[in-house]
Amino acid sequence: MIKGILAGIMIAIGSLVYVNASNPIAGAFFFSTGLVVILLMNFNLYTGKIGYIRKIEDFPSLLLIFLANLIGCCILFIVPKVNADFMIQKISIEWYYVLGKSFICGVLVYIAVDQFKKGRIWITLLAIPAFIIAKCEHCIADFCYMILTRTFTWKSILFLLLVTIGNSIGALSFSILGDYTQNELCKNKQNRYSKWRRR
Repeated sequence: MIKGILAGIMIAIGSLVYVNASNPIAGAFFFSTGLVVILLMNFNLYTGKIGYIRKIEDFPSLLLIFLANLIGCCILFIVPKVNADFMIQKISIEWYYVLGKSFICGVLVYIAVDQFKKGRIWITLLAIPAFIIAKCEHCIADFCYMILTRTFTWKSILFLLLVTIGNSIGALSFSILGDYTQNELCKNKQNRYSKWRRR
């Protein structure tokens, strides 16, 4: 729970930096600081964990992480309200576009986390700015934007739920397909080795 709250605080800081950045590219790059710190300090971020879930029994702890992330984001209530135009524009987009953009975000966040675990932090530093520049949707960051703009309506809550679903499907599907291709690759190598042994 504590690690989840700390992760939420880091995403809140990244979101605040992005909103206040005069250059969108620089803002996207410095937003990635939040995720890198989360990975380095082994905090619990929902979008970084969902891709590794394989059992139904793991979902309650994942839900706890999600709630802890949202609690951490609430630190932004100490910051003055910012212009709500960009958030109003976000929640006005058609639901299937929101789902598609959040799906892509889920894929990129999974790649960022997975490659960090493999020691390729430079891919993490590319994948995170990539989803921001592409204007994809990240559920925890979007909750931060809701707080910063004080945009709390049924429409914004449904938007957040849709983004969470899209992030989850994107990360899980890419993760499962990745596992499948790796297993197939291992099987092919074993088959080639077996054929060579028989010769």
